[in-house]
Amino acid sequence: MTGRKSRRTSPPRWFMPAVLTGLAAAGALLSAAMLAIAE
Repeated sequence: MTGRKSRRTSPPRWFMPAVLTGLAAAGALLSAAMLAIAE
């Protein structure tokens, strides 16, 4: 029981790449919006 609980806390292998990709996409969208506003 306890072993299963500790294993559940650790995220899957694809979790970090997905988060990094999402952050990169958000950053690109933010920079594009800032450039559009600056113009």
